[in-house]
Amino acid sequence: MGSIKVAVISAKGGSFKSTTTMLLATALGREGFKCAVHDIDPQGTASAWLSSFEVENVELFRKGQKYDYEFADTPPRVKPTKEMTNMVKGSNINLLMCSDSPLNVHATRLTVENMINTPAIKRKSFVIFSGVAKGTKLGRPEALDKIADNVGIPRLGNPIHFRNCYRQFALRGWKALTPDAKQEVNGLALALGAQLNKLLS
Repeated sequence: MGSIKVAVISAKGGSFKSTTTMLLATALGREGFKCAVHDIDPQGTASAWLSSFEVENVELFRKGQKYDYEFADTPPRVKPTKEMTNMVKGSNINLLMCSDSPLNVHATRLTVENMINTPAIKRKSFVIFSGVAKGTKLGRPEALDKIADNVGIPRLGNPIHFRNCYRQFALRGWKALTPDAKQEVNGLALALGAQLNKLLS
């Protein structure tokens, strides 16, 4: 089997899309998986990230190389470009980033309507909640499940909570994360792997 292709999508900027892409790739890289990132976001955040310091087993995609995982960091869009549509169709799994903000939920729902719009694509698409404040009613699992139902696709794993160390991650890498943050990211990576096992079996 070739590399596993993961498309990371968001309706709007500031949704932890690039951060989550790099967090998951880094977590998998630390487990020995060779990961590539396709940076098709015009902001080039992932490219800047990987040019700042070396990340174990993670690099920008290079044609002709073999990878275990290929992550696509896509532009924040409600209406997809042709390139995004092809990536979503050709991926093994789509991860749609969403915060618990009502405006972000609304934009995410529109993205689902415009991009996650066939049974085959919807079957392999999941929402990840990011920037969620701990200890709030909206941050509870049952509340997030309700928001995911409203968006139209199930959620994947635990949310990425709002933590200052995730901002430092872009500057200092994995060592910037607190033990709780590392556990959170590793838990999400495990949830990704478990879902992929179901989809690929």
